Amino acid sequence: MSLSVGAAAQTLDSTTTPGGSPVSTKKALLVKLTTGFTRPCPTAYSVGTVPLVVGLEYALPTGWSVYANGLSGFLVSVGQPNLVQLGVGGFEAGVRHYYNQPRRQQRGRRTGAGIGNYWALQTASLWQEGNGYQAAYEYTAGTAQWGLQRRLGGHGLVDVNLGLGVYNPERTSGFRSEIRTRKLEVLPEVGLKLGLVW
Repeated sequence: MSLSVGAAAQTLDSTTTPGGSPVSTKKALLVKLTTGFTRPCPTAYSVGTVPLVVGLEYALPTGWSVYANGLSGFLVSVGQPNLVQLGVGGFEAGVRHYYNQPRRQQRGRRTGAGIGNYWALQTASLWQEGNGYQAAYEYTAGTAQWGLQRRLGGHGLVDVNLGLGVYNPERTSGFRSEIRTRKLEVLPEVGLKLGLVW
């Protein structure tokens, strides 16, 4: 589950008048603050980990948008000297296409920046906390996604997506796990974000 808090300035959006016709409002940049389960990575999103994602989505008037997210996962350890520690960090970047925008307008539904069903291509990389508080590279992924993003009322937001791609996790073998290798493997993804945008 994911909670998203966003701030928007200068973005392409459409609302519906009482008569049912869509009215365009100028918007183009969404600034988001998210928390929740958005990536199938046990290290990053395990029990006791609180993820925090800061992101930008820039919308174009053609229904396309580009976005980038900074990822972090904070470990909450009761009884430890440091109650909250940064356990994982990384980034996501990608491009989305919100399709069927004219049909949504004909039906009197909201359209524009970050509203509608979409296809996306995304890349992501993660690092986890290693020995001595040093960052240890975990993996890089590339995925194709289908999703939908909707506004809930004036400031609410929901974003759901499904994806499939590849990533390069590290695997160990040998008696003492001294052999480490990386190869491409299939990566399914499921994401659900709930939050605010303005």
